[in-house]
Amino acid sequence: MLTHSQLIKLNRWAKEVHGKIIFYFEGHTFTLVLDGVIHAEDTTGRRASWSTAFGPQSPSDVISSYKVRKIVVRIEDNELTFKSMKEFMEYASKIL
Repeated sequence: MLTHSQLIKLNRWAKEVHGKIIFYFEGHTFTLVLDGVIHAEDTTGRRASWSTAFGPQSPSDVISSYKVRKIVVRIEDNELTFKSMKEFMEYASKIL
């Protein structure tokens, strides 16, 4: 799983490359998004209140608590989709 410090590094990287990392969870309508600001989005891509989406949980707790369905990394016109945390971590290891 991702630690708090790893999330911060990924968030900083997403901001630097003008990208977006989106974590989708099984059976959950909200996503966790890293794009320079760690926040929640609803199914339409609009920002949502963190407390409505995930309650008092920290971002690293959310990732470890919910089953990740997929992770999407968007950089400009490119989009990469990862079907598992393991697959994403192989990609993220180059950033971290």
